[in-house]
Amino acid sequence: MRERRPDIPLLAEHFARQFCSQHNVPPVSIPQATMDWLSDYPWPGNVRELKNAIEGGIVLCRDNTLMPEDFHPADIQDSCDMPVADENCLSLEESEKNTILRALEQTGGIQKEAAEVLGISRRAIHYKIKKYGIDAGSIKARH
Repeated sequence: MRERRPDIPLLAEHFARQFCSQHNVPPVSIPQATMDWLSDYPWPGNVRELKNAIEGGIVLCRDNTLMPEDFHPADIQDSCDMPVADENCLSLEESEKNTILRALEQTGGIQKEAAEVLGISRRAIHYKIKKYGIDAGSIKARH
């Protein structure tokens, strides 16, 4: 990806449209600030890394607008001064829990749909809900 920086905005838009369409998620907008951040990020991997980052960001974004802070903390290494999580940088487990909560909120607490949005199996989401002590029933009650 580092050698194809001009392609990043086109790929980001494509992956966002594709993910939203496949998962019946309202389309998201990607502001120029986010495109700049994506283009400046030192992508160590390939195009799959960008695709996964876009998909994870969509799950975390609010108001259908993809912002730099919506990307998984592990992907935003330049926002943390130290590799160890501090008060401004979530731990991987906390981020995963929050991502699952957001997916459950987005799907009205329907675990099967949340698993599909996250791209994981129903078995995996059940395991993670139990692991993090998430009360999925309370999420349903809010909708």
